[in-house]
Amino acid sequence: SVASQSFPSWELIVVDDLSPDHCGARAELIALSEDFGAQGRRVRVIRNTKNKGLAESRNVGIRAAKGLWICALDADDKIRPEYFERAAEAMSLDPGLQVITSDQQFFGNSTWLWVLPPFDTATVMSRGPLPVMSLYLRRLWADLGGYSAALPWGNEDYDFWLRLLEVGVSITKLPGALTMYRYKAKSMMRDAQDETETEIAMLRTRHPSLFHPAKLM
Repeated sequence: SVASQSFPSWELIVVDDLSPDHCGARAELIALSEDFGAQGRRVRVIRNTKNKGLAESRNVGIRAAKGLWICALDADDKIRPEYFERAAEAMSLDPGLQVITSDQQFFGNSTWLWVLPPFDTATVMSRGPLPVMSLYLRRLWADLGGYSAALPWGNEDYDFWLRLLEVGVSITKLPGALTMYRYKAKSMMRDAQDETETEIAMLRTRHPSLFHPAKLM
């Protein structure tokens, strides 16, 4: 879905964390294919020499990135062809923007539409943060020290958005569902749902200022 973007200026960094689906080799083959054409030069593959986990693999890719804005994509994610172009238009209208997001359409085993609530403490703590594919300035990632591997079960994104909420960021939501998530009956995030109470307890410990004192007891 990155190669289908109407916005012409992008780079794609694929981090292969010793994945059993050989995503690095597959990405290289696709980039070299005739259908991909000249866009293949924008694709770089980084292969970890040992399994580093989701958080650190994401940090590896972002360290290698050259752009000012980051869009993290997991294997289950897609973005609409106009996503980057619409985001660039929003940036030109408001140069102070730091985070750009949109509603999210599920596909696969679910067709649920995630209509994002306002990005504030009350709604984020009760209804979840932002889609993984939300765009943000690379310097925010650097200022926060990257994604933290302290949380298990793939919750580094939740932690990252909460850290942004703590420091305060300028955010806008683009109209429409420009991000897409493949919902599967079996996935890392589905497994993580079984650990919700432990996850929330860890988030409360890491972000006490965002939780009501009574909930920290």
